[in-house]
Amino acid sequence: IVAATLNMSVRLNVKSSKAFRAIEDILKARLEVQGIELESKSSMMVLSLLAIDKDPRQLEPGRVEVTKVGGTILTTLLKFPPEKCKALMRSMKHLKTEETLRLTEDYLGIRVLEAFLDSPADSDVKQPLIRSVKGHFGKVAAVTHCSFFLEKCFKAAHTDLKEVIVEELIQDKSAILATYRGPGIFKTCAVELYQRSKREWTQHLARVVNVKKSYEDMFS
Repeated sequence: IVAATLNMSVRLNVKSSKAFRAIEDILKARLEVQGIELESKSSMMVLSLLAIDKDPRQLEPGRVEVTKVGGTILTTLLKFPPEKCKALMRSMKHLKTEETLRLTEDYLGIRVLEAFLDSPADSDVKQPLIRSVKGHFGKVAAVTHCSFFLEKCFKAAHTDLKEVIVEELIQDKSAILATYRGPGIFKTCAVELYQRSKREWTQHLARVVNVKKSYEDMFS
């Protein structure tokens, strides 16, 4: 019921600020039961929301729990205009490497990460989350259910991070290409072009951005 109500708020663009404040108040009350104060510069809000239908007294500190209710609500909230849920966007930004990787292991957790990368949040806000996967891009790409997340990371990443992603894909090339989605990932990231000429790869990325901007301007 809560997720359906939030979805309606998104579609109609009404009461989104009040809806988010209500969720935030619930999370604060749950944390108070554990004797914890909701920190603004941490991933605490995200982790608490993911486990919202579990007894807070039974949750282990630092453990990432992903429930169907929590994941569904969080995915829906990430569709809200960023200015309506600034605290949530900040919390996503502060996910630690181990927390992000734990979410990639869960089928609903990975949808939460994808929803954040697809969200209207500013590009700079998304960079810390993408950077938290640094050193693990190759292994993540080799897991079939993570392939779309990897591609979304690449599309949302700044150029320096795109280069890091491609370098790590090359290191795990055999394992990635052995998967069903591997060839598609290499095509999306233009890995072969990067190996031939980094200069041409950079020019290719610039053309892709320009084409995307032209379409956005045309249909905006």
